[in-house]
Amino acid sequence: MTHLIFCSTSIDCGGAESLLLNLVKELDNKYKIIIIYIIGKGTYKSELKSTGAEVFKLNPISLFRTIKLLYKNPDTILQGWMYHGNLLATFLYLLTLGRGKLLWTVHHSAENYVHESLKHFLILKFTALLSRLPKAIVFVSEFIKKEHISYGYKNNHMQVIYNGIDTSLFKRNEEAAKKLIYSLNIPSEAVIMGTVGRNHPVKDYRTFFRSSSLLIKKHPNLHIIVAGRDVNLSQFSNELRDLTSEQLNRIHLLGERKDIPEILSLIDIFVLTSISESFSISLIEALAAGCCCVSTNIIFYTHLFPEALTVFPPYDYQSLVKCVEKYIYMSQEQRNKIGKEASLLVEQYFPLSKTINNYRELWDSVQLSN
Repeated sequence: MTHLIFCSTSIDCGGAESLLLNLVKELDNKYKIIIIYIIGKGTYKSELKSTGAEVFKLNPISLFRTIKLLYKNPDTILQGWMYHGNLLATFLYLLTLGRGKLLWTVHHSAENYVHESLKHFLILKFTALLSRLPKAIVFVSEFIKKEHISYGYKNNHMQVIYNGIDTSLFKRNEEAAKKLIYSLNIPSEAVIMGTVGRNHPVKDYRTFFRSSSLLIKKHPNLHIIVAGRDVNLSQFSNELRDLTSEQLNRIHLLGERKDIPEILSLIDIFVLTSISESFSISLIEALAAGCCCVSTNIIFYTHLFPEALTVFPPYDYQSLVKCVEKYIYMSQEQRNKIGKEASLLVEQYFPLSKTINNYRELWDSVQLSN
């Protein structure tokens, strides 16, 4: 049995983390899976452990166990996951004098990542210096691959594996939507705009709420839903200061949720204001659920969804308002038609089965290599 160690930055709710969870769920007993994560609460820990995987937060004990395993099984696959996870996997590889088959997976846009902070710039340049060490580096899009090459990444085996989702989970569920709408006291005739994601600078919730303030004042039938950890209206008081209590009551903060497919089923217009995700899992899930979507133009797959996905420049809240209004002014029938077409395209381009097969082929190839 092949040992497969995922070194991940975190296993909390997020696009890269949910893909990791879905991969582990679908992998067969050919692999003995171990997951080491560096930061966070470990939101997915119980679900990952239920698959039979061993899950540890990085600490001296888990570090010692991993080193011991690598010395005993030098053919173990060391799969880095996100920048810090890639660094951890590389540290283990070097600490054990090259034991294990080292691989990286890169999920972020380099251009946006380096402009977030000096620390991120240094991390990117440092990983570029180490980029010859992995047997292969996986990028989630061709665009991200080219970006990283421009920042100094060098490796003879770079490849693109698109993120995928289980499309069967994100079929639009009208019954579930009706129950949620009733529980939130939202009128059945309302147009619902929403987003999913934790409160993090990368998500740029300030732009989301600046545009929300303008939209909710202009459109009295608009309600807004946010499902994500650590999102509180008090944090965005400047953006929402002109709203009345009635208007504020049309903004529904649901916190961190696990019933995302049901939540997406009640959203008419999904909005992504992220400044750093070239491949957003939450956006693909929304398209699969038949939502009309508005996103920052950092997304590489815009051309695949000419009707269902409209883009705007990062931070440009006024452009975001116009993009959302394009869908608000449509009839429900028009939005439904566009959403159904988008759902079919997601099934064609981004099924989880294709992602899993591509990773299996990669792992098999490195196992055969010297």
